Amino acid sequence: MNGTVVNCLKCRPATVAGEIKTGSKCFQLFYPWDACFDYFFMGSQSSTALNQSGNVAEPGTLHETEFIRPFTRAAAGDEPVQVYLAGDIWVDDDGLPGWRDVLQSIQLGGERGYGWGRMDLAVALVEEKLLKEHTPNELPGSEKDDNGPEIVLTRDERIPAHVRASVGMEKLLQGHLEPLTGWERNNSGRGNAWRVSEPVITFAPGAVVKGERVVLGIDREYGVWFVEHGE
Repeated sequence: MNGTVVNCLKCRPATVAGEIKTGSKCFQLFYPWDACFDYFFMGSQSSTALNQSGNVAEPGTLHETEFIRPFTRAAAGDEPVQVYLAGDIWVDDDGLPGWRDVLQSIQLGGERGYGWGRMDLAVALVEEKLLKEHTPNELPGSEKDDNGPEIVLTRDERIPAHVRASVGMEKLLQGHLEPLTGWERNNSGRGNAWRVSEPVITFAPGAVVKGERVVLGIDREYGVWFVEHGE
C-alpha cells in the first residue's frame, strides 16, 4: 500500500499529501506519517477469549486490534466519508493468469480468519501511478539490466514501502528499522505446508531520504525494495 485516499474529505491542509483524479472524482491522498492521520483514519477493537467454566475472561487473552476505518472519523461540522486504499502494482511479464481477477476481492492484514481486511476493487488505472518511475538505464549511474521499475526519491521524501537495510545506509535513509517476514508456501514436500519466511531487516515505511537522491529497485523473489544506488 502506498497511501490512503478519501473522497472529498474537508481535512486540515497539514494532512493533505496530494490528489488522485479518476473520471469526475477527485480523491485526496494521505500517508500514515501525515499529521492527524491517526485521528481521522485509525480505529481499534478490544476482545478476549471466554472461560466457559465461569463465563469470565480467560486470563492473558485480552487484546486490541487496530484497523483503518472504512469511514473517516468526523470532525466538528463534517460528515464521515468513505476511505479507500491506493497503491501501485508492478507485474513481471503480465504475471500469473487470472491475477487481475484476484484484485476484485482480496483480504489484507491480520485477523483474516475473523473476516477482517476484506477489500473490493473500486478502480484500476493502467497508466497512472502514484510514484515517480523510470525505465532501466534511463538514470545516470543506473546498473539495472532487467525490466524492473526504478523508483526515484529525493531529499526529505519518505519511502512508501519497506526497503532492505544494510551497513552504511544511514547516510541515505533515516528512520525506524524492523524485520519484514511472513508466511510462505513450502513446496519441498517435507514438513508443514506453510512456513515463516526468513526475516529481512528493512527501513520501515516513512523513513526519510537524507541523501540528494536514492534510486530504489524491487527484487523479483519476494518483491522487497532495495537501494540500487544513491548520492
